[in-house]
Amino acid sequence: MAILKSKTESTAIVLGSGSSKISNGKNLLIVTLDLSAAKPGRYFLATRKEEQGQEDEAYYYPVLITGT
Repeated sequence: MAILKSKTESTAIVLGSGSSKISNGKNLLIVTLDLSAAKPGRYFLATRKEEQGQEDEAYYYPVLITGT
């Protein structure tokens, strides 16, 4: 898991890992990311599944980080 500036630039703002499970027929992703050093703005959450040492294609989801 990573928060990226763009889909084409792989420089991570934040890195983390998580786990997934199925609950009530829905896929749930559980992850903790420390965003305290991230500046407000629009980013992408990149997820990549890893099984037996092999990484799948990345999926990107838009993220908006706002100040407190």
